Amino acid sequence: VAAEVRQIFFVINIYTPGRTFAEVANPYCRLVSAEGEEFCRYQLREAGREQALIMARLFREPGDSRWGFQALGIPCKGKTYKDSMPAVVQYAVTKPTDRTLMRQSTTMSEMDAPPATSRLGPATPPIDEVEAVGKDNTCGADCCVQ
Repeated sequence: VAAEVRQIFFVINIYTPGRTFAEVANPYCRLVSAEGEEFCRYQLREAGREQALIMARLFREPGDSRWGFQALGIPCKGKTYKDSMPAVVQYAVTKPTDRTLMRQSTTMSEMDAPPATSRLGPATPPIDEVEAVGKDNTCGADCCVQ
């Protein structure tokens, strides 16, 4: 991954019209090594009534020495990832330590969120170098949303 990449979001979309995550039992996200070793897993009990789910993000930790994993579980609109980009961009400017992010999720709360399991150890707060997203949902000069 290029050094300029600060975050990677994992979004799941249901392309079939009329279907939502209310019909999906226990959606989950996991990171595995090239050898198939599972580093971490995040499983939701319920995923909302939308066609898309911002499942998690990886973010560079201070000093760029390693990546942190943040389970999100945020329902959003969109039958393709492109349709979900306004919601992804909205969360791209939040810090992983921002408690507001957790309160906005319908599947996570400060008290009863299922923790993401990880073999990587606890994440430390990220550096404050997130490029601001403009009111038109576009990133700044150093930001690339794909």
